[in-house]
Amino acid sequence: QALYQFGRIRYSQGKPEAAKAHYEESIRLYTRAAAGRPEMGPWHEELGRVWNSLAAFHHARGDMPAAEAAYREALRFADHALRAEPNESKWADFKASVLQNFATLCEAFKRLDESQTHYTQALQLWEPLLKQEPENTRYLENVSYLYLNLAFQKKDSDQADRFNAEALRLRQRLAQLDTNNVRFLLLLADIQQNIGESHFRRGHLEEAERWLNQYRPLREQLAARDPQNAEWQHALAESWRNDALLQTQRGNLEAAANAHRKAWEISERRLPAPGLGMMATPRSRWAEGLQAADELFVQLARRESKNITAARRLWETVVEIRAKQANERPDEPEARHRLALGLLDLATASVANGEEASTRPQVYLSLLIFERSLNPESFTSLGEDHWKMVCELAAGRVESAPIQKPTRESLRAVLTALARETSISAALESPSIQWPPNLSAELRKLAPLPY
Repeated sequence: QALYQFGRIRYSQGKPEAAKAHYEESIRLYTRAAAGRPEMGPWHEELGRVWNSLAAFHHARGDMPAAEAAYREALRFADHALRAEPNESKWADFKASVLQNFATLCEAFKRLDESQTHYTQALQLWEPLLKQEPENTRYLENVSYLYLNLAFQKKDSDQADRFNAEALRLRQRLAQLDTNNVRFLLLLADIQQNIGESHFRRGHLEEAERWLNQYRPLREQLAARDPQNAEWQHALAESWRNDALLQTQRGNLEAAANAHRKAWEISERRLPAPGLGMMATPRSRWAEGLQAADELFVQLARRESKNITAARRLWETVVEIRAKQANERPDEPEARHRLALGLLDLATASVANGEEASTRPQVYLSLLIFERSLNPESFTSLGEDHWKMVCELAAGRVESAPIQKPTRESLRAVLTALARETSISAALESPSIQWPPNLSAELRKLAPLPY
């Protein structure tokens, strides 16, 4: 038993290999002690618990065969204990826990029929226990998770709605039993969000908004309680992204834009570094949100084409978003290309607003990125408006023949002309753009121009 407890401690300390060694030695000693003693129900339970913990180790490692074998051993010993004392609730509770864990493993490996069977078996064990102890918070929480998982497997169906409704009822009960328990508030917000997102996927926008207005205040309440809690901050950001998608569907583009901005501002307060395993999820959702925001702000900017001042502000936001995306994918040519095009769109609006002088550095950098990042013979992305604006800025500065269309030669001619008036270092010091460090370093090395 001491070895098992040591294993749990090591696991919680982030030392899984040490925990595994303790679990295996504990199993060896328990097996030796319990040999030939079928009446020793408690020992069977302890063996089951150690096998369950060892299964969790393999589960976390993604080792399906080893985890499955360990879960089956845990279930075998849970059945031993149940046969010895069939009326003892703790054995049913333990077996239900193992079944739930085994079900999540099967679900992760797309064995959905088997996963559903295990969830249902766990439900059949836990629900009678919950009826006996209707205020047992652990039973309430566990049963709510079972219904939630079953709802997920049934996708957006009437049966999923019934499972979600059961999970909601149980979690509302938890929140009523302890109104100050932040975990219960979090569980309630999670199920409300799941229900709202299900309605959104099915196009039930009014219902989706009704649920959004229930779970976002809970997210805000939790985020305000602990501003250092990254999980709660990212959950709040997710609710704003959902609001942005909802408002976009309803045609409320300005409201959607505000929601997107709040989402990325909240996310970036506690944005995890790239490549941190499970912690990469908040980062990937932030990046997905930026992509949706990019599309929305471009749509708004084009809609405001006759209101130059408003369009310019919107293109500034597009450039801000694309600089973030280029930072996120520093070696991806497409991300740089999109940033360059955003700078040209911003420059087009600025020139129309009478800001030719301050616009030249933007154009210079965008054309430089464009020329360095793409196939020099492919200029199809440079639209007529872009090239017209470039020609106006370069008018009287290009010594060679007039620039009539974007080619490698005409692009280099414009760059050479603008280089006489533009410092790369000064152009890169824009306060509104966070330039990707590697791109910034590459551009700084290009002075003077290599042609």
